[in-house]
Amino acid sequence: MEVYLCNARQTHNITGKKTDESDAQWIQRLHSCGLLNSSFLPDDRIETLRTLVRYRRSLSNDSSSYILRMQKSLELMNVKIHTVISDLMGKTGTAIVEAIINGERKAEHFLPLVDGRIKADRETILKSLEGNWRTEHLFLLKQSYTMYQFIQNQLLVCEQEVEKTLQLMAAEKQEGVIENIAPKSTYSANPLKKKTKNEPTFNTREYLKMIHGTDVIAIYGISETVITRWSGTKKISLLMTMNSIKKNSD
Repeated sequence: MEVYLCNARQTHNITGKKTDESDAQWIQRLHSCGLLNSSFLPDDRIETLRTLVRYRRSLSNDSSSYILRMQKSLELMNVKIHTVISDLMGKTGTAIVEAIINGERKAEHFLPLVDGRIKADRETILKSLEGNWRTEHLFLLKQSYTMYQFIQNQLLVCEQEVEKTLQLMAAEKQEGVIENIAPKSTYSANPLKKKTKNEPTFNTREYLKMIHGTDVIAIYGISETVITRWSGTKKISLLMTMNSIKKNSD
């Protein structure tokens, strides 16, 4: 009989007085009937990848929280620019926030910083940039922006470690031979999939293709972030099996 590491939730339904002996007998009975599922035990490489990806997700969440803090500081100063542009930390938003931190206060002076693709008209933009410029909120805005920049730098460093780990995993699958990975901007993504802001900056797709032997990101509804987090787990095997069944049925 093979030894399993199981989730305790699968074995707790035992009636009567519970003792170590009766508990062991019940678990053995469940296992002999094939009713227990083995938990996934990652190897060292997968454990490293899992730790790094989870840390990256934590940094990404922290980054989002500081964006919300910047929006709150602007809102409390009656500056509504974050309601006019879709992304406060995009090209236009970043330029305006930096200008505010550097001391700019006149609404019309912000107009040259607005990207031509912004749909809002000139009058709406000017109104959204008329604030009361309270000192304490300007201070908090600067603090939040500084922390946001720091976290973004930490994200880049973390992604470098993730890429190194994926390189090692790909090398193991490819018998030590890794072809040159094209930069992310040069490969054609699935046009049906919308690129998300939190995707890794490097070409995750090619590494995962070498590791799993198929283009798992081509599966509908799967992003690079999700599939990296799932790599080496039972979820990825199940996902690939389901996708294969779907293709055969089509």
